[in-house]
Amino acid sequence: MVPQFNEEELTRVYQVLGHPLRRRIISYLGEHGKASFTELRRNLKVSVGTLYYNLDQLRDFVTQDADKKYLLTQKGLLTYEVIKHDSERFQEYASMWARKRALAPLYDIISKVFMPDWLTMLSNNLSLLAVLASLSLALGLLFSVICKLELSIMFYYPSSSSVLPILEYIFSWIFIFLTSELLTSVFHGQEGHKLELLLLTAVSLLPLSVYPFLYWLVSLLIPESLLIFNVPIKRYVIGFLLTFSQFLTIGYLTTSISTTKHMRSERAFVVVSIVYYLNLMYNLLIRQSVLLPI
Repeated sequence: MVPQFNEEELTRVYQVLGHPLRRRIISYLGEHGKASFTELRRNLKVSVGTLYYNLDQLRDFVTQDADKKYLLTQKGLLTYEVIKHDSERFQEYASMWARKRALAPLYDIISKVFMPDWLTMLSNNLSLLAVLASLSLALGLLFSVICKLELSIMFYYPSSSSVLPILEYIFSWIFIFLTSELLTSVFHGQEGHKLELLLLTAVSLLPLSVYPFLYWLVSLLIPESLLIFNVPIKRYVIGFLLTFSQFLTIGYLTTSISTTKHMRSERAFVVVSIVYYLNLMYNLLIRQSVLLPI
């Protein structure tokens, strides 16, 4: 017997249950009664941002008690009964969702590259996080000095000094951390976890830390004489590598903020987008350009 929903509510229920993860959340809470966020993430094996987003989409079905544990609302309990008692119609909606998710493998690959779950797991292992953060910083400082490039937040510029690349890299790291910390408070992110975010910011800079080495390698291997539309090919290659490194850093920062501040990925991405915009404004005002370091 299907619980008492009107037709409009029932349609909404089946649309929600057509989403595999939301169905699993409701089923888990229906079977276990209550669960903390950590317990849900551990048992459902999803990233922090993904879980927060889907819990937000289930706000009519899932609520929190005084201890911040998640449980089903009355509508959520009735929905759980739908899963158990109306399997035929439920399977029909599940099949519809599966067809809509035809491009899911491509989305999953992109998500794993730009917003990897290993960053989320790092936040729970402070020792390993500190090691990887130190490695990222060491590579960034080393390659910047050797290749004579200064990191200016998320862009690189030529340098004739062996000291400025070190100072600029450290400044960029701290600037990104502080602006991210400030903006997350504006967007109502969870307080605390400052050390984790500081270290994750360093790890998030890893793609940009490696970039000077790639820049040096491309400059060494591709001669100036190779042209496309009267522009050296190596300029296109270097431009692509810098842009890709920036995209990776933006994705890593989004995951880091979502993890440490318990924010939805969309909101964390807005924070990082503002950080990137400030990066553009800083370089246009101070450097008066955002040109490639060629």
